Amino acid sequence: MAVLNPKTIWRESLAFLFLALVLMLSFALYSYSPDDPSLNHATTNVPKNVMGIVGAYAGDFLVQLIGYGAWM
Repeated sequence: MAVLNPKTIWRESLAFLFLALVLMLSFALYSYSPDDPSLNHATTNVPKNVMGIVGAYAGDFLVQLIGYGAWM
């Protein structure tokens, strides 16, 4: 039986957190639309992004900063 020490639990928790962040950003990039509200595009449209307004802002930020290379 394996003994879980605090260092192992911390690493696995951090890995799970990073996995969740990567999945959320992937969904935000996948459903990115230039018509969504963002920091440089004011609109009254409801965001089409599956992650909602946070995904619209995150997707636009990544696309504006890195371009479609953000998938890499």
